[in-house]
Amino acid sequence: METILLAVDGSAHAGRAVQYAARLGSLLRDIEVVVLNVQPSIHDWQMHGVTREHIAKHHADAARQTLDQAVAPLQAAGIRAQREVRHAEDPGAMIVQVAREKGATMIVMGSRGMGAIASLALGSAAQKVIHLSAVPVLIIK
Repeated sequence: METILLAVDGSAHAGRAVQYAARLGSLLRDIEVVVLNVQPSIHDWQMHGVTREHIAKHHADAARQTLDQAVAPLQAAGIRAQREVRHAEDPGAMIVQVAREKGATMIVMGSRGMGAIASLALGSAAQKVIHLSAVPVLIIK
């Protein structure tokens, strides 16, 4: 069975990556897509009455919503999809780590995410994944 890691963050580019992965998956047989959302690490601090628990709930809700939006088109296309949420300071490195853990033969992701600071050509997570990955990386504009 082929395993594709699909990294999503709720951005428009990630949405296009989901659509492409669904088309790709419908062409291949015996495929599973691991849909990954990387949330920021939760630090042990409290600020202006916002507790660690509030932050954790916000991140869990955001991850669930992002994954629901990504998994629905895959399942509609008859593709097996596994949900995965991780927390990391460096999303690009985490994407590559999960790809290794899951035995992914390809990583699919959008070219630019929802991060506030992005480079001119590609988002910083996409650049990091291209640099670190041992498997092919498909970047969707």
